[in-house]
Amino acid sequence: MSAQPKKRLPAYGKELMQVRMSGGVPKNGCGNGMVVVTYGWNWGKCFKRVVLDKGVPPAQYEFRFLAGLDVMVVFEGVDEGRLLGDLIQEILSVKPRWLATCDMAGSRVNILKRL
Repeated sequence: MSAQPKKRLPAYGKELMQVRMSGGVPKNGCGNGMVVVTYGWNWGKCFKRVVLDKGVPPAQYEFRFLAGLDVMVVFEGVDEGRLLGDLIQEILSVKPRWLATCDMAGSRVNILKRL
């Protein structure tokens, strides 16, 4: 049986993983522990966030630090929206407390997992 390949942390993920491994919950400038997961460097700047590379399949990222947290996946338009299915499945597999998506191009929010 082959070993599972090591998953990589997304940009800003190392800091979040360190907070979670020490038993903490991330705090941000907006006053709560919500984490934004995005493909765009301009989204979610006042929140703790991780930024993904569109060229890396979501299954190659480590998302354990999102377990038990409120998570908002922020994307822009159809191109990034096509990447959502696999990303959402990866995030749901670590059991966030709450999960929603927000399409900044269409100003739509979809709640996928409620409190």
